[in-house]
Amino acid sequence: MKKLFITTILLASFAFTGNLFAQSQNLTDAWFALKNNDLPRAKQSVDEAYVHETTKGTAKMYYYRGLVYMQIAANAQDDPKYVALDSEASIKSAESFYQYLISSEKKKKSDIEDVYSNMLYSANFCLIDAGKLADKGLYKLAVKYAEAAYNLTLHDERQNLKQNGITTNKTLLSMYYYANEAGDKVNSRKYLNMLIENKYDEPQLYIFLANSYFAESDSANGIATLEKGREIYPENKELLIEEINYYLAQGKTEELLVRFNQAIESDPENSNYYFYRGTLYHQKKDYALAEADYKKAIELNDNNMDAKYNLGAMYIEQTVPIIEKMNANASNFALYDDLEIKKFALYEKALPFLKEAYESGDIKDKQEKLNLLTILRDFYKFKKDRTNMIYYQDEIDKVTAGK
Repeated sequence: MKKLFITTILLASFAFTGNLFAQSQNLTDAWFALKNNDLPRAKQSVDEAYVHETTKGTAKMYYYRGLVYMQIAANAQDDPKYVALDSEASIKSAESFYQYLISSEKKKKSDIEDVYSNMLYSANFCLIDAGKLADKGLYKLAVKYAEAAYNLTLHDERQNLKQNGITTNKTLLSMYYYANEAGDKVNSRKYLNMLIENKYDEPQLYIFLANSYFAESDSANGIATLEKGREIYPENKELLIEEINYYLAQGKTEELLVRFNQAIESDPENSNYYFYRGTLYHQKKDYALAEADYKKAIELNDNNMDAKYNLGAMYIEQTVPIIEKMNANASNFALYDDLEIKKFALYEKALPFLKEAYESGDIKDKQEKLNLLTILRDFYKFKKDRTNMIYYQDEIDKVTAGK
């Protein structure tokens, strides 16, 4: 009986050892198949090791799995047959390398260095595939691929990813974009807050975050977010414009004027404060106060092209009722001529500011350029200045032709 018992134990032990060897053999097979570029076989072997009790969850298995799927993803960039072999190769590779890196198991130094070297490719392929998925409108899936690349950036100890432009913040920005496009408000806001906590240098983050609050009628958090952004980026005009637009949309012009009066009191040399207060007066058609603020903004900063353009545009705006009166009195030649003189007197006041604004190159919108050039051309036509009239007509033709 005793002998039989020992024999039974030995047989059981042999069976277990053989089974363990067979599963370890899967990893060996995967390695040699990978070396021979037999990717279907390498995939089959590593997939078996991935699910088997003796090898699943092990660092060694994740190491091989990462390498096999990375090579499939690499080949899939140029050869569709490898996409058919596994369309999720890039994310499987990245996730495997990540699991390897966070494993508490003892690892070979050479394997660790191999993973650090190769995870750049996995992260890159994940981001490429994320972009392709987004192009198809599969934004939720695109988030997962970008997140797999993001996880690798957290372990970029050799800086390989960073040196190739794959950073934690850039991948987070992609995750935000895809989540936002997917309508995932919770995660898109989470990613924005993570970027802000990481001190990612982009003022637009505060606008995106504020708008997410405004969309939910949470004006308190929306305004607080914009104000926080302006504290960090006091010279950023877009943040201020966003705040102005919010107050205007809410019909809170007077409240906004109070805020700018206080701002000017605390910082009377800030050109932008005068410009934005002038914009508010301009919108209220309080032209005298708007003119004074625009001129003060230009006095403080001669390069404030926004103030120069708005001042010139405001003078042109004041010609509208004059032109309407001219059209209504076309047969009254004396009155018509008198009104035309008044119109071009305003044009003359606008001219230097509009010319400088155009020549600065700050005006990018095509229609805005054409409107401005038409005003300049017509002014010189009225002045019978043929040289300048032809010059601005040529500019109109260039802009119209897209040059």
